Amino acid sequence: MRKAIVFVALAAAALGDEAQTAFDALKKEYDAAVQEFFRPAREAQAKGEKFQLDWAKHPSVSFVPRFVAFAKEHPGTDAAAAALVLVVQNTRVEAEQKAAKETLLRDHRDSLLIKSVVHGLEPDDLRALAEKSPHAEVRGHAMLRLADLNAQAGEEKEALALYRAVKEKYGDVAWWRGTMGGRADGAIYEIEHLGIGKVAPEIEGEDLDGKPMKLGDFRGKVVVLDFWGDW
Repeated sequence: MRKAIVFVALAAAALGDEAQTAFDALKKEYDAAVQEFFRPAREAQAKGEKFQLDWAKHPSVSFVPRFVAFAKEHPGTDAAAAALVLVVQNTRVEAEQKAAKETLLRDHRDSLLIKSVVHGLEPDDLRALAEKSPHAEVRGHAMLRLADLNAQAGEEKEALALYRAVKEKYGDVAWWRGTMGGRADGAIYEIEHLGIGKVAPEIEGEDLDGKPMKLGDFRGKVVVLDFWGDW
């Protein structure tokens, strides 16, 4: 019996390796096609010229069906999950994106790659992932997205509770260039201090004449704040 289990495990691992190799080849082909698609625009930009891209000819149009077919040919593998994530992130067809999400949630719910698509999931699915995913990153991403949705809906109490839970449970988990704790702190500060009707935080600096000034000096007066940047 033990030998049979070992054989099945080895067979599954071999199939997974084979699927990953095939996926890597397909992904490499897709990436090359994308680079070629943008090449004329980059060359025109280097010359100071304009170039109009024909988005109907973007490689995703022809490659998304191939990624979908790949996932069907290699069900249950990490490579299939990666292919479905690419579909969600690159397709311009709503039905394709919806089907890919449904397959991910049905066949790959425990995959770490789910974190890449939480932004487009429904609240019920987010709650399920936040509670049951075996990966802290997925649970944190799902909870953070739920907090954002509550904040956008004006449900500040619920949003604050979720942001604080993210900070407590997943504060050290990586988030873009920082951590989830830092991301949650920013959101909490925004709700508590930057909402309509809140007292504006103090701003100190120099006026146009180079003299020191503070926003608080103008309290009680109508003030227009113009925030701008130059990148």
